[in-house]
Amino acid sequence: MTDTPPPAEQPPDRGEVDIHAAEVNIGGDVVGRDKIISVGDDLIQGNVTNITQIGLAPEAVRRLIITVGVLVAVTAACFFTGGILIGGAAIAALNRPIDSNPGSSVEFQQGLDEIAARPAGQEFRISFTEEQFSSYLRFGLGPRLGLSNGRARILPDGRVVFYGSWSGLAGLPVMVTCSIQTGTDQIFKIDSAAVQIIPLSLLNLNTVSNVGWTPAPAFVTQPLVDEINAQLSQYFNVTQPPMPGAGGAAGGFFDLQVRAK
Repeated sequence: MTDTPPPAEQPPDRGEVDIHAAEVNIGGDVVGRDKIISVGDDLIQGNVTNITQIGLAPEAVRRLIITVGVLVAVTAACFFTGGILIGGAAIAALNRPIDSNPGSSVEFQQGLDEIAARPAGQEFRISFTEEQFSSYLRFGLGPRLGLSNGRARILPDGRVVFYGSWSGLAGLPVMVTCSIQTGTDQIFKIDSAAVQIIPLSLLNLNTVSNVGWTPAPAFVTQPLVDEINAQLSQYFNVTQPPMPGAGGAAGGFFDLQVRAK
């Protein structure tokens, strides 16, 4: 009788690897290539495809590098040209004593709910105080946008300045001065922006320091303003610009002609 040799061992299917081990170590670029996987003392070759990426996506890293690079360049330019005076009127307004509180935030939201109950397209005037708007930014809207210690103030010329420590820039304080636009969902348009590279304001949350600020391109803080616009424009559009002068002293107020959405 002739001995029949045992059948040759079949190579594993290169499209799938079945691994049973307490520890698996994978090295190298593991997307779409054949890899050698170490399992104990054995080596298994196969096609590894379904790997979870940990950390920032390449596009997010690219945006972060560009943003940081721009801020460093602007800061260097300010240093070598002797510096730029940042937002004297805006900082003075931000330091006006306003009693931001959760109750005033609720009052502002109730005003938005009343607007939402009006027929779409109806025009009317709305008024609300700096205290209500600033409270809403600090306690109502800001936390949803990654903005802490938020403030909003009216400038004497009718523009608005927003302030707070923003997670979109690693928690650094930002200050954004905006014009109010009519007939568009982009209610607030950035006129100037600044980032406090040396965040001295974080040492005293009750006062906005005027030291350590550097100008920033509008695109750096545009995502924050876009979110503020998106939240408010779902209720109304502004049809007439605000009257200047209302925010010249503590207790200023917004008086706007709007159209319900």
